[in-house]
Amino acid sequence: MDYGIFNKILGREVGENFWGTRTEDIVGVAGCLAVTDHASQGIFKKILGKELCFAKSPTAFVAHTFLFIFAGVTIYVAGDAALNPAHEGKRMQEFKDGTYASYVGSNTGE
Repeated sequence: MDYGIFNKILGREVGENFWGTRTEDIVGVAGCLAVTDHASQGIFKKILGKELCFAKSPTAFVAHTFLFIFAGVTIYVAGDAALNPAHEGKRMQEFKDGTYASYVGSNTGE
């Protein structure tokens, strides 16, 4: 597995420092999901007037789960499509393909 710049620590060859590596995926997706999860919980708390809890609001919790996963991964996909040099000349197609995959994957998160 290519961990980019962290391959040096593991004594492995570095192909790319960041783009297209597991490090990009781990940092990018996790960061985006953390931000959208917290934002979504805050929005649902404001709407419901109470903390989001599956036992007390199962429908809202399922909606939150789909929305934060879809939004978080799609934000990551947008950033990758816009900034990754490997996508030059096909950025919009990368964004469309990634967004579709995000939609399909978000449905399995429920």
